[in-house]
Parts: sequence; C-alpha cells; structure tokens
Amino acid sequence: MPEESTPNNQTISKQWPVFEIPGNKIDTSTLETEKAAILNLLKATDLGVKTVWKLSEQFSSARSALTASDYTLESVGGLKPDSIRGIREAVGDGFGETQLENARKLGGRILIAGEDEYPPLLANAASPPAVLFAIGKPLPSNGKAVAVVGRRKANEPGLELAHQISAGLTKAGLCVVSGMAYGIDAAAHRGSIQEGGPTVAVLGCGIDLVYPKQHRKLRDEIIRNGTVVSELFMGSSPEARNFPMRNRIIAWMSLGTVVIEANAKSGSLITASYALQENREVFAVPGHPLSPGHEGTNHLLKHGAALTRHAGDVIEILAQLLGIDGDAISQGELLLDASPDGLEDEELRVYTTLDPVEKIHADSLSEKLELDTSRLSVLLLSMELKGVVKRLPGDHYIRVVVKKI
Repeated sequence: MPEESTPNNQTISKQWPVFEIPGNKIDTSTLETEKAAILNLLKATDLGVKTVWKLSEQFSSARSALTASDYTLESVGGLKPDSIRGIREAVGDGFGETQLENARKLGGRILIAGEDEYPPLLANAASPPAVLFAIGKPLPSNGKAVAVVGRRKANEPGLELAHQISAGLTKAGLCVVSGMAYGIDAAAHRGSIQEGGPTVAVLGCGIDLVYPKQHRKLRDEIIRNGTVVSELFMGSSPEARNFPMRNRIIAWMSLGTVVIEANAKSGSLITASYALQENREVFAVPGHPLSPGHEGTNHLLKHGAALTRHAGDVIEILAQLLGIDGDAISQGELLLDASPDGLEDEELRVYTTLDPVEKIHADSLSEKLELDTSRLSVLLLSMELKGVVKRLPGDHYIRVVVKKI
C-alpha cells in the first residue's frame, strides 16, 4: 500500500469526512460500507492514503467517491483513467468486502480514523493510515503509549535493557509499542508481557501472516495481552519497502520513542526521525563510543535525545503529559525484580553474583563464590537450561533476565 510523502509544512485532514460532525452517529452497516469503500480506493488508486483522504473530502465520503461518474472522478478528483478503471475493478471484485470478511474470520477488525479504538495520537499525525487492521485486545484509547525499538542483532545487555525498560513502562501503566522483529523489538514485547500489560506489535505485512515465522508463539502471546496491527491489506507479504512506513505508525501512536542499540543505518533511526516530525520525545540508551552497534544511539544522544538508563528516565520526562509524579517514579527506577522465579538457593546466589554486561570466567566465578568447580558447572548448566545464564566463548558467563516466549 504505497504512500506519498508529505512535506513537513503540509498537513491533511485528521478525520474522515463522515465523522466530522461532533456526536455524529453512524449505523454499523453504513460504517462497514464506508470501510469497504476506503479499502477499494486504496486498492484501486495505488497512490497512497493521501489521495484517498483527498477523494473522501471532495466527495464527502469514500462511498460517494465510488459512486461518482468517471468524468467526475477525472475532472474533480484528478484521477487518471487507469486509476478509475482500477476503482471499477476493485468494486466489481468486491475487494473491500472480502478484506473485511477475511479480517472477521481471523478474529480481527478494521479500524478507520474517527472510531474510538483508532489510536488518538496516530489520528492527529500529519498522515495517519487510512485503515488499521487489528487483532487482539482493543487498542488503548488513552494515548499512553511508548515505543521501544532497536536493532535485530542486539547483544545480551541490550536485550536485557529492552526487557527491563518495557517491563518498567508497563508497571507505570503505559502501553509498549514495537515491531515484533528479532532482537530489541521482541525483548520489548516480552518485557511488557511479563508484567501482564498491553503491548502493540506493528507489522510490515498483513496481520494474517507471521513475520518472522519464528515469532509465532510471541505473536500469540501479544494477541493475548495486547494487539497486533498493520495498515497493509490481508495477505500482504513482508517486503522491505513496507517497514519504513510501519515505523511511522510505531512512532506516531506513541508519546515517545526509546532506541536501544542502533547502528548507523538502523531502521530504528527512521522511527526516531518520524517521532521528531510529530514533536514526540526521543530517548536513547548510550553505548561504547567505538561500538558500531551503538553508533546510531550515540548519534541521537549527540543531537539532543534524552539519555536513558531505565524506565524511570522515560517516565520523568513524560510525567507532565501522563499526569503523574515523575520524580517519585524515577527514584524507584521501575526495574525488574533482581531474582527470576524458579531458582534454587545456590542458583540464586550464582545469579546475583553474575553481571549482565561484564562476563566472568567460570574459574573466577568459582573463586568468588567459594564453590567447587564441578558443583558450579552443574549449577551453571541448570541455569543455562532455565534461560537465566548465558555461556560465552572461553567458558565465560553473564546473567540474562530476558524470558523466552
């Protein structure tokens, strides 16, 4: 579903014309017809959401645009003959109605701006999606959402930070938004799920597809705890061109965007750029100045992003928008409990001695704990199987809090 770029100094309507009158009530069948009409226009014009907004404004609704004559669509709507033929074909094929039916069969729904569930921050952005396909729980309507993003090939400390920051944000009553990709995105969703809070995954494909395929279980957990959304038609494959536009939704439905690990060409920087376009806050976790994996986040910090160590740093800056006491929350730092469930006393002692960043050799750990090496090996193997310890090359170890879903 390609989209035209919108210059920073231009804006377009924030609501579909059918919803412009305050308190306007529209019956369900008319609403569904309008949704089908919007989908048909999106399919037929192949010019993006901006053109569909324009047509819906010019003809009072998408339904009216579809019933206009070819001459009117060309003279008033400015459509080319190929686009007009596309409209007639889409209507004739029942494309919009089929999309609605397929979404229902999946247990999903299709939202348009003006409906209560459509994210309020996204609706007021410069160029909001014409439609949102959604599956799972209703999207939060209070706008209290924060994006947590980063690179796919993140290291263990980065994954742990994403997990902890997202868990902390969830504890504070915020919805965590990310893209369900490998690495930081997945860790962010898992951190939110651990605290039982809402999390939203924005896809670069249709909601009926799982991408990456290895995240099917994670997707199911997200749907149970939150929502999976996309502006792309059902059946749309995860093409590279979809993801920058996916990133704008992540940024625009959030009060701020937290970037954890990003190289110089990371897609997370695109998300941060979209956040800045809408005057949203950008947060970045610092990294080693010589690390390529932190070049992007360090660049953001150099240019004014808020330095972030934990969820409290995010809450402190967003406190006024959230209507909460940021100082009180930031002091608590909203960190995860230091000890995961299911560890025996000896294992817990090993866990709390290990560091999530600085690796330690097994022999040094044995000396530090005053434990026999053979006994320590048994404990480390057990903890590795539980997913709370990671063995690195050279018989080194670090602790891990990221729970696998």
